[in-house]
Amino acid sequence: LLIESFKPKDIELTLVCLRTAGFVIRKADPLAMKNLILEIQNKASTCASSDSRVQFMLDVLLAVKNNNVNKIPNYDPSHFEHLKKILKTFIREGNFVSEMKIGLKDLENADTLGGWWIVGSYYAGNLVGSAEGSREPGGGREPGGDNKEEFSAKLLELARKMRMNTDSRRKIFCIIMSAEDYLDATEKLLKLGTKNQTERDVMFVLLDSSVQEKTYNPFYAHLAVKLSGIERKYRLANQFCIWDKIKLTADMKDSQLENLGKYISHMVREKSQSIAVLRTVHF
Repeated sequence: LLIESFKPKDIELTLVCLRTAGFVIRKADPLAMKNLILEIQNKASTCASSDSRVQFMLDVLLAVKNNNVNKIPNYDPSHFEHLKKILKTFIREGNFVSEMKIGLKDLENADTLGGWWIVGSYYAGNLVGSAEGSREPGGGREPGGDNKEEFSAKLLELARKMRMNTDSRRKIFCIIMSAEDYLDATEKLLKLGTKNQTERDVMFVLLDSSVQEKTYNPFYAHLAVKLSGIERKYRLANQFCIWDKIKLTADMKDSQLENLGKYISHMVREKSQSIAVLRTVHF
């Protein structure tokens, strides 16, 4: 709405939004941010090039696009991170904050269509998979909606090369590889739940990716330990995956054997697995 009118006051408000939530939107919904950038650039091209505030807004937009916080004057993300840490102290270990993808259209039409984000609430809008289920850019998303634009083509191609042969494993692989760190990956993977034995696919991807690395990367082991500490199903799934992988050691390269050994030793050292996990090894 601010971009459509693009008056001086709207430009200032857009700047406030970009400086406050630009990096958060970039991380949470890259596709929406990409569409927003294109829309602002198209609108700015019709304005006078001498307008300093428009130029400043484009500079801020470019900084957000390139994830360069140093290019934004007086930008201090520490307060936002401080509030996030305070919020996490009120959450019991093993639980997480689930972000609701509520769009502006959802809020505007809440009185007539209802709110799908309220448990037990009536909702008269289009359901996922319906013929009229398409949504405008920036609109809300019904829970469970499939987003094929969630991951880049390059990442999906890498998943194919790593022989992630199911949709579930490809999605898990992309989540892991696009995470900022193992804590970020943990939070995103926990949101997948453990239905349909998802935990087995998670542990398979972690162990297989760890083994296939050219040099050992402890990231996968740290993530496996963290998940196992939160939910016992992940610990059991990890144990079964290790047993299955041990059976394939005869066909592994020396580097893969070394990675597998370091992965298992990390599990035992961190008490995520007992030494009994090696009982399938024939000495």
